[in-house]
Amino acid sequence: MISFLGAFHGRTFAGMTMSGSKKTQRAHFSGLIPEAYHIPYPYCFRCVFRQKYPDCIRQEYKDVPLLHCLSYLSDVIFERLIAPDDVSMVMVEPIQGEGGYIVPPKEFLPALRKICDEHGIVLVFDEIQSGLGRTGRWFACDHVGVAPDIILVAKAIASGLPMSATVGKAALMDPQVDGRAWIPGAHGSTFGGNPVICRAALTTLGIIENGLIDNARKVGALLKQGLEAMMERHRIIAEVRGIGLMIGMEIVKDREKGEFFPAAVTREGKNIKEVITGECFKRGLLLYGAGISSLRMSPPLMISAADAEAALRTIDEVITWVEGQTR
Repeated sequence: MISFLGAFHGRTFAGMTMSGSKKTQRAHFSGLIPEAYHIPYPYCFRCVFRQKYPDCIRQEYKDVPLLHCLSYLSDVIFERLIAPDDVSMVMVEPIQGEGGYIVPPKEFLPALRKICDEHGIVLVFDEIQSGLGRTGRWFACDHVGVAPDIILVAKAIASGLPMSATVGKAALMDPQVDGRAWIPGAHGSTFGGNPVICRAALTTLGIIENGLIDNARKVGALLKQGLEAMMERHRIIAEVRGIGLMIGMEIVKDREKGEFFPAAVTREGKNIKEVITGECFKRGLLLYGAGISSLRMSPPLMISAADAEAALRTIDEVITWVEGQTR
């Protein structure tokens, strides 16, 4: 199995195995499932290969551009560590969530799709955080027109009630299409198919379809524009990235040097009495850290333009305060 550094895929034993976000999530659970490999995600702001996009597009692969970081899979992993025929799946977040709300270049998913197709590998998209309207489309992968073999959804699907879904192509899931697919009774659980939660999910999907996707796109654009304007005024904001209502900010000690600044995001620093997330909370705004030194903004899809403007004012005030603490 192959997944990506920075990924978060859950707290089950398999989920922890595939995750590569924080060591605290895996600590003291050894040994995890064997033969799981992690490769770099296209985190262009902090490229582990010291490349610059789009100069990092090194060659064509099956008629699609191949990013330098993804060539690590084809040229290193498949050449030195694993026979591609032995790989069951590649799991990836189309927009990385806990890793920093990282939007990969548009060339990433098409090339990954080509690689998986060439070797008969199942491509799995984890859209638990990025799907169901958050990016202004049903799924984040819709922005680049790439379909997975399996897609994972949860959380938003039933408005917070405990529901998840593994949605796959018929060739993988339906024994009438392929006799090797799952047969009735091959998988089940005590609370699987809970009728109350299924009813909540159907209602939720209708609400998302009838207005919330458009709202995520419109208010998300407003929020991102406000943060980009804010970046020009604050030295500790190095990058604003995201699509729809899935927006991240890279926080650094100084934009010129780009040094990590986690103390200003989620931990109390030597010269800071309170961090950004804590100070925003005191003022009525919930933000969350992501990655090593990033903030993530993932408000409810029904957020209004007025709410977004109020959030921007609070963030601006708090970052101004933090910068004053660290001069």
